[in-house]
Amino acid sequence: MSNHAMDNVPEASKSAMDKFLNGIERAGNKIPDPALLFFYGLLIVWVLSAVLSQVDFGLVHPVTGQAVEINNLLTGTALATSSLTW
Repeated sequence: MSNHAMDNVPEASKSAMDKFLNGIERAGNKIPDPALLFFYGLLIVWVLSAVLSQVDFGLVHPVTGQAVEINNLLTGTALATSSLTW
């Protein structure tokens, strides 16, 4: 069967919803694999924890009264015990 018959069929006009969904599909095709997105997020959290752990924000926990500190997730202790603590 020839493709010429399909070429002669007029294309139906696309609705606003079709255009919207096609735009979403094009955007979705441009983003990386979800596993890579997770890995990039992990790297961002690690770097931010290392940088912000050096800063003292002067925050106090309202219930316990203890100073709130940011833990550096890239220390040896944090990497060794991160899977054991929640």
